[in-house]
Amino acid sequence: SSIWNIMKDEQGTLWIGTFYGGVSLLNPELTHSEYFRVSESELSYPVVGKIVEDKDSNLWIATDGGGLNFMDRKHKTFKSYQSTSNPNTISSNIIKDIVYDRDNACLWVGTHHGGLNKLDLKTKQVKRYTLPPRLGVGRNDIRSIKLHEGLLYIGTRSSLIVFDPKTEHGELLIKEE
Repeated sequence: SSIWNIMKDEQGTLWIGTFYGGVSLLNPELTHSEYFRVSESELSYPVVGKIVEDKDSNLWIATDGGGLNFMDRKHKTFKSYQSTSNPNTISSNIIKDIVYDRDNACLWVGTHHGGLNKLDLKTKQVKRYTLPPRLGVGRNDIRSIKLHEGLLYIGTRSSLIVFDPKTEHGELLIKEE
């Protein structure tokens, strides 16, 4: 019964991310409900945060312990992207925010103590960005990401950072004293 996120897709369906309840769907016009729970064929973790839709109407689902989930809506199949020692995987399974970047065909992933990740949607390759110490104590504990005019505004535990994806350089905007 604890809702962490609501996303409305292009078809008008509400995707509801819950705390220990997985993902629920509701289409008010069709009075249709559906649920996705933790299993080998569905979600990797029951605590669901942000949900975003890509240009192909597929869903990307951030979990708070099970990494990043991809849902192919056409086939109703799931794939999980999880952290391993391989540097080409996401840096943490605790995902706090995701942003779909249509112009660069990628997904920006903000993690708890793992910094920023970029998932290239064409190649499915992950690039990890560990933010430097000059950007504050909590720089790699990302809580929120906003994409505006090609720049990422990253809210961390102790600062606000602007990150330029083209130069891969971050600047401190606000630091908690």
